[in-house]
Amino acid sequence: MSVDVSPLERAVIEATLAGDHPILAVLRRQWASARVTSRDFTSFGLYLAIEVAGDAPTVPIARLLFGDVRVELPRNKNAMGSLVVIEEGRLTCLEVYTFDMPWPDDVTGFRTKYVKEPRSFEKVDAAVER
Repeated sequence: MSVDVSPLERAVIEATLAGDHPILAVLRRQWASARVTSRDFTSFGLYLAIEVAGDAPTVPIARLLFGDVRVELPRNKNAMGSLVVIEEGRLTCLEVYTFDMPWPDDVTGFRTKYVKEPRSFEKVDAAVER
């Protein structure tokens, strides 16, 4: 079974995977062929389980949690953070979580932004198995 990805979820993962880095380029290819198999809500966030196509290229990373994308809402400029999870060279999960508030009923008008620009990919580089 596949789960439809919401506009907020799609914007967060696409922003996270954007950029001129070879690992991100491969992860974008994985995302293009992936399907979301489940969405689990908590009181303060959500988890999307991601299944990448078996023939998709992999990255040389055993495990990495990476996220530098924040979500602004019209009434809260620092509403949410996010992480993508990479295991055994594949995207496996997107987590989106709130800061000090329950998950909002309405996320219309959201915007994504980076924690810091220019972005740093040191954590990605450090996770690459050589």
